[in-house]
Amino acid sequence: MRQALKALCMAVALGQGVVTLGLGTAPAAAQEQVAGPVLKEAYDLYQGARYPEAAAKFEQGLRMNPSRAQAAVAFFLLGESYMQTGEAFKAKANYEASLQADPQSQVSQQARERLGAMASAGANTGRSAGPPPAQPGAAGQVFDSTGRSPAPPPPPPPPPQTAGRGQALPPPAGRPPQAASAPPVDIFQPGTAIKDCEACPAMVVIPPGQFQMGSHRGDDDERPVHLVTIPRPIAVGRFEVTFAEYDACVAAGGCRSNVSDRGWGRGAQPVIHVTWNDAMDYTRWLSAITGRRYRLPSESEWEYAARGGSQAEDVFGAGQANCEGCGSPWDGKRPAPVGRFAPNGFGLHDMLGNVWEWTLDCRNDNYRGAPPDGSPWLAGDCSRRSLRGGGYKDGASKARAAYRNKDPITDRDPDNGFRVVRELP
Repeated sequence: MRQALKALCMAVALGQGVVTLGLGTAPAAAQEQVAGPVLKEAYDLYQGARYPEAAAKFEQGLRMNPSRAQAAVAFFLLGESYMQTGEAFKAKANYEASLQADPQSQVSQQARERLGAMASAGANTGRSAGPPPAQPGAAGQVFDSTGRSPAPPPPPPPPPQTAGRGQALPPPAGRPPQAASAPPVDIFQPGTAIKDCEACPAMVVIPPGQFQMGSHRGDDDERPVHLVTIPRPIAVGRFEVTFAEYDACVAAGGCRSNVSDRGWGRGAQPVIHVTWNDAMDYTRWLSAITGRRYRLPSESEWEYAARGGSQAEDVFGAGQANCEGCGSPWDGKRPAPVGRFAPNGFGLHDMLGNVWEWTLDCRNDNYRGAPPDGSPWLAGDCSRRSLRGGGYKDGASKARAAYRNKDPITDRDPDNGFRVVRELP
């Protein structure tokens, strides 16, 4: 879907002149003119990943009688903005409007690809991409978007196991399906598992709360330590996104193909060699097929989730994670299959070690001016995004909750992966 991305550009008309801009991560297909300062402002907001504001500006500009070619581009980028905000219905309508405005425009091919991927994904899951209402169920039960349980409820987690330093826990043993016996409760109760489709990642609801982000004893970019409030519950991936889950997106046409596993296998291995753009494509695809808003976590959401409710200044993975010198069988060699270590206090596995995990936030060298409300920090160097958690070939000093890393959004490294967040109504 992004095969021609680096070669793309857009001509933006300003008054009587035309300014040619490199598109960077914006998904256009060739040069096109977008007239007027309002559409120029919308385009700039889109480039800055300020998608709700971009959508509002594109809508404003489209009410100003642009040409057919200009409207086709604007409708397409409006659709892209809505995909980023998880509003698949609106995105679909604007892709269609782009084709109606000019079926031969230079974004028409991508509009058709988006619509085809959405239709294919909806057919593969056996339902439309629209958002059905959430339904209550039993605590710990797995739900799909319709409130039906597509699989038997998972067994309860095993009792805590005592292991030596770095000793990995074996995969959980299977057991016969058991009917849920708990009385109905709020589907969004903390600890509830959610799975919106067969190919979707397993999610765990984590509670709202507050924590001190950063570390007084860490690196300079981990300061100043500051209070962050996560204002509402969110669902976080129980595991890092696996090759099996990512390959389903590739098969449906929503993600790029040929992501290497370096010969380590696919299936339950965490997907690697993915860029930030690849991770964003995956979240857009999940949003389209489920009608829910999936995205990458913000840095503060990630750190809150990684701490697992701990009030300690920092949380370390050494002894219970895959990192160089941490004592696991995979240290410094390769990623471990997901779920081989005990979960943290929120029921999340592999938050520390194994593979670095992309977040939404642009790179900033310290926390001065950082959002206090859990939202992503979309100011700073947005050509680089923050990664968290440490990887299998990094030392234990990086496998901790407060440690920060960054990479260009086009980097494709063997220890970069991601996990997703699903927003709750």
